[in-house]
Amino acid sequence: MNIYDISNKAGVSIATVSRVLNNSDKVSEATRKKVLKIMEETGYEPNVFARGLSINTIQTIGLLCADCSDNFLADALSFLEKDFRANNYDCILCCTGYENETIEKYLKLIQSKKVDAIVLVGSSFVKQTPEENKYILEAAKKVPVFCINGFFDAPNVYCTLCDDTQATSFATTKILDAGFKKPLFIYREKTYSGLNKLKGFEEALAKRNITADDKQILLTNTNISDTTALLKEHYKKYQF
Repeated sequence: MNIYDISNKAGVSIATVSRVLNNSDKVSEATRKKVLKIMEETGYEPNVFARGLSINTIQTIGLLCADCSDNFLADALSFLEKDFRANNYDCILCCTGYENETIEKYLKLIQSKKVDAIVLVGSSFVKQTPEENKYILEAAKKVPVFCINGFFDAPNVYCTLCDDTQATSFATTKILDAGFKKPLFIYREKTYSGLNKLKGFEEALAKRNITADDKQILLTNTNISDTTALLKEHYKKYQF
């Protein structure tokens, strides 16, 4: 069963069936009801991609995140998906990991689905060099790209981010005020967000004329449970 069969059964043109599918106001209510009734009786389901080509949208957003088991990313994904759904947009989610090759692979996969926009959830997608960020530029030539908690200045790229430097500096200052002499800073990736947080940590220490040594700054690429074990070992070794 296709759109041609529906038009024949309803005794209307293909253009009229298309207007009904696209909820156009150029169709009388009587005709709309007749076409919809035939669709229901025949179990016809329009091809969302074919329909999307005709109206230049498939009402679908591509969401990319590095690791959906990360609590912060999971919360962001949940919020975004609910909000998009409330505005009649479906979502396709890809968990990319942190390697550039895999990220670019999944980005191309999302683009092949003809999504209306791409949302990069988390700062790990914005890299340190123009060459590494080229994949964002290429994607933005085709659809709007949104960076959540990352900054990348380019046409058709839209960013929202926290002041990670100020927040981490404030938190570190509170720790020092509480009497702790050697706070430990641990971060997963040398991302836009991670480096700004490190800057805030070092700034707070500098205001007290403290220089962090290597034992106070810990870089890890592991998950939460492995990081917990790493911290325990680190504490046992250096006795903070």
